[in-house]
Amino acid sequence: MSKKAKDKNKKYQAASDFSLNDCANAAVAGVRKKKPFGDCNNTKKLIQLAEGEKLEEGTSEEFDGEEVPENVAEVAAAVELPEEDFIDYSFDVWWLISEHIMPEDISRFSLICRKTATVVRMVKFWMHLYHRFYTPHIDLPAPLRPHKITKQPNKRNAVIRTLFYTYSPFKLSVNRRAGRDPACLVGHRVASSWFVQQPGEKQQWIFIYTFKPRTGETNQRRKEANGQKKINPEENSHVLLISTRQFRPLPHFHGHDVFLKALTRPLATGFSEFALRMEFEDYKRSIVHTITYDSGVSVQVIDWFSPLYETTVKKLCDFSACDDREGTFFAD
Repeated sequence: MSKKAKDKNKKYQAASDFSLNDCANAAVAGVRKKKPFGDCNNTKKLIQLAEGEKLEEGTSEEFDGEEVPENVAEVAAAVELPEEDFIDYSFDVWWLISEHIMPEDISRFSLICRKTATVVRMVKFWMHLYHRFYTPHIDLPAPLRPHKITKQPNKRNAVIRTLFYTYSPFKLSVNRRAGRDPACLVGHRVASSWFVQQPGEKQQWIFIYTFKPRTGETNQRRKEANGQKKINPEENSHVLLISTRQFRPLPHFHGHDVFLKALTRPLATGFSEFALRMEFEDYKRSIVHTITYDSGVSVQVIDWFSPLYETTVKKLCDFSACDDREGTFFAD
């Protein structure tokens, strides 16, 4: 084979995909070159500082025979870099700033430092936020009124609920949040389930499922085992409201922890509306139950802090047809 053809074959081989065979049949290198050491900006700065100190102190004789280390790590240890300037604000300054924080910025404010996180955990912070947006003409539920909210065991949760009555951006988001995709509940644990018949409607049923996230459940159960009772069992819970014309028996989970594996909206039998299909799994991720609602289905996802929770969910609660394994979801 001519030299030209060999070069051409090598060119095509270099352009082909790299495979495992190329590594297995590769020739063993006799001498491996060391990786080149590239000076980065920080290394150059360290060397410049080291040289500057050497020039300031005088000749090399003043070092008592010690040489300047060539290793970058030794240079970094030998040279003291100038400290960055920063200001440690006192707790009172952060408290004054917190008095002007908007409700949607509380999470970001609490992540600035430990002092801001401490401010957000204070009862005084939440009560100040309550009085900032409260006006007497707003019709609040009885537990959220000024003379009753001071008696609430968890004032933070009470203030969060109040903001969805008093703070305009939160008020406008109530219906939007209730109409979001119910697939957001996938992976959550089923806390309870029950059904009621629509008042005044013979062929209209409402099925209610309450879900809680998996995150933090282990720590919470450990606290409950140590005798520390959760102040608000409704916190971080979501309620799935399903309105349908077709009755379906509630799934029985026999007291086991069951999670929502999948939630889809396929077409119903008549192809004129959407159905709702839910799959539940156990802790071993095995499907334990599947249920489908396929006639006149409308769905809402209601959060524990939403005003719809007080006006809709609690009024529909019927413990005679309830499968509540915790028994404390609606504890006052």
